[in-house]
Parts: sequence; structure tokens; C-alpha cells
Amino acid sequence: MDTLLIIICCFLVAQFLFMVLNLYSFPSIHNKMQTSSRPTPTISVLIPARDEERNIQGVLQSILAQTHQPIEILVLDDHSTDQTASIVRELAANYQQVKLMKGKPLEPDWQGKSFACHQLAKQAKGDWFLFLDADVRLEKDAVEKLVPSIESQGSGMISGFPRQIVRTISEKLIVTMMMFVILCHLPIWMVRKSKQLKFVAAHGGFILINRKSYQTCGGHESIKGELLDDMALMKQVKLSQQPTTLLKVDSIVHMRMYHNVKGVWHGFSKNIFTGMNRNFLLLSILVISYVWLYVFPFFVLIQGVVTGDLHIFALVAYLLAIVTKSISDVSNGVSAWYGLFIPFSILGTICIALHAAMRSFYHLGYAWKGRRYF
Repeated sequence: MDTLLIIICCFLVAQFLFMVLNLYSFPSIHNKMQTSSRPTPTISVLIPARDEERNIQGVLQSILAQTHQPIEILVLDDHSTDQTASIVRELAANYQQVKLMKGKPLEPDWQGKSFACHQLAKQAKGDWFLFLDADVRLEKDAVEKLVPSIESQGSGMISGFPRQIVRTISEKLIVTMMMFVILCHLPIWMVRKSKQLKFVAAHGGFILINRKSYQTCGGHESIKGELLDDMALMKQVKLSQQPTTLLKVDSIVHMRMYHNVKGVWHGFSKNIFTGMNRNFLLLSILVISYVWLYVFPFFVLIQGVVTGDLHIFALVAYLLAIVTKSISDVSNGVSAWYGLFIPFSILGTICIALHAAMRSFYHLGYAWKGRRYF
């Protein structure tokens, strides 16, 4: 038993060191404007919105409060059945940069969000497009702080993971796993340095893309059938030989993705197995490795406490897992306390992944905002 736990500890130490290296190499926001005789690039903010009456006013107000204003804010009402359009229309009456677009009927072979983004991009006039989800909120100096990064990169695509606002138990356990998985498995520096398509990471809630690069890579039309539009778009940008960056943006962008266990379950079900390219072998490897690394030592520790036969290396493994998860959480602006519950975060994530894999295997699809995705 101790030999197995020592091996697990060695893997966890390696995982921890990898995460620390990732955080050290994570591209951050430039603090100063670049000195250049060229005019500052213009930015169009593009927001696809479907039944977003809870969120749409908040995101628009956060944009309108920016110290560096975009040249336009385009909102596409994607056949909402609530008051989304009315809220945008009222704001548009008072702010000329806000414009409401009515979405066209969804065309065959398109995914809903990609089709909405495609329509927005066709009308946008800026040098760069900033695609935002309606549940995203920008700090008042966000756009101003993004301009130097835009000028430094010059073209291509920039994405980042907003700081997650988590309030319910399901959010604290599962949503925080998103950044944990990225930091523990993806060499972030390779997103920019490597041309290989396996080194991509993007968050659909926050995507900055150069207008010419968007057109060169084919835009959303080139990925119209992809469920994970963010990852697919970054792959297209890489294929077109344009630079890509995963930027640390949690200091200037935050969001609350889901509000209850149902939202967390359905939201992650839609994305988690698709993000593994629907690879059952990869899923099996990840499930087995996560159980051994993060769940098994915890239950050995609990058993030892109950029976009085404490395994010290089980405690070490659990502490290593806590520290790794806590540092991941803190790096994304989330409380370190959630790291204590990493075995339950792992088990919850595994349950969602297995559920998603089952639905994929039986071609049941995933329901989201009144549409079914396969």
C-alpha cells in the first residue's frame, strides 16, 4: 500500500511542478501602451445573446463604463423568448454605439452560437473583434489594458479564462475544475510557440481576434458545425499561420457561468466530452488516473482515521492535491478553501464526463437553451 501511495505522491509532485511552471509562463496583460506612430487599433464588441435578460444589461453597462471605448457594441438577439431584445433596445436608444441585430433563422449544418457570431462579424467594422458572452463582466479599464497586448501581437487570436464567480456548492466544486485542468495538463507557453493543433485553449466567453486574421482563417463559417466553437476557431487561426495566445485575463474579466446544479450539469455535459474529441480511450485514461491520484489517497486516509491505521503517504498525497488545486483556484481569483474538497470535485467532474460520453455513444445529444446539440 505504502509503495503505491509513494508512487502517487511522486506523480502529484510532478503535477504540482508542471502547474507552477505553467503559472510562471502564463502570458499576462501588458501594463503600458506601445510607443508607435500607428493609430490605436479599433475594437468592435460582439455579443451573441439568446434568452439573456438576466445578463445582458450587466455586460453592456460594463462595456459602456470602459475607460477606452470600443467603436461599437453589436448585440445579436438569437431568437430570444424573453426580454433580451427589449433591454438592448432601451440601452441603444441612449447610447449610439449600442446596436441591436435580429438573428436570422438558423441555417442547416450550423451550430447556433457560431451562426450568431458569424452574423455579428459580417456587420462589425473594428480592426479587432471582441466576442463576449452575456454573462461576462469587464473591469472598467479592461479594454484599455488589452490594447497593448493587441498592439504587441499584431494579428491572430487572443483568448483567456475569466475569473469565475462561484456561489453554489456545485459551482464551487465543478466550475473551478476548468482552470485546474488547463494548468495541470496543457503547456500554456505552447499555445503561442507551437503550430501543433493539440496546443490550443480558448474560452468562448472572451475571444479577441484580428479582423484580417478572422477573414483569412474563414471565421465561424469554417467551423460552423463544431460544438466547441472557441477551440475550433483557435485551431483554424493556427492553421492559417496566425499567432494565438492564451492570456491571463482574470484581473480584468469575470463571469458567473452557471447559477445552479442543473446549469452546471448541462453546461459541462455539452462541452466536457467534446473537448476530448469524443475519445473514449482518453476518457478512460483520465478517469482512472484521476481516481488513483486524487480520490484513492483520500479514502485511504479516511479509512485510516476510522481504523487507527493511518497511512502517512495518503495524507501527503491528499495535501499535495489540496495545494495544487488551491493554487490553481487562487490564480483565477477563487478562494483557496475549495481545494480542500478536490476529491469531490474530481468525482463530480467524472460523473458529468461519463454522462456526456453515454449521451454521445447513444447519439442522444445535449440540450442547451432550447436547442439540441449532437
